[in-house]
Amino acid sequence: MIPADYQNAWDIVESWQDKDLRQALCQSASEAGRLPHITIAMTRIAALLARISEVERDLVEQLIYVGSSDLMPAILNFTDQILMVLDGDDCPDYRGIRAMLEDVPEQFAFLDIVACDDNADA
Repeated sequence: MIPADYQNAWDIVESWQDKDLRQALCQSASEAGRLPHITIAMTRIAALLARISEVERDLVEQLIYVGSSDLMPAILNFTDQILMVLDGDDCPDYRGIRAMLEDVPEQFAFLDIVACDDNADA
């Protein structure tokens, strides 16, 4: 995976309120041949959102019952639900959480780089 995969994944996740934009981003990722990598990145982002929201079990339950190998719709359904709650008036920590989430693509890309370096040294 490349760092741009995480940014593209985050852009797709974050486009939950604009389905046309989301469709265009997914189409672009597919045409570039990056969709499998972006789906992995989205899964990691969904796991982080689940942990922040303390709904890890719900993510696992949704993934267990996915009826096909195409995980993207299930992941996006899950992240949409979380972002909808975070965007609501009932979430006082929304700004802090959003600020932290904006750094997610860079954090995951950094972890991948470190893991690759560790594997190269082994």
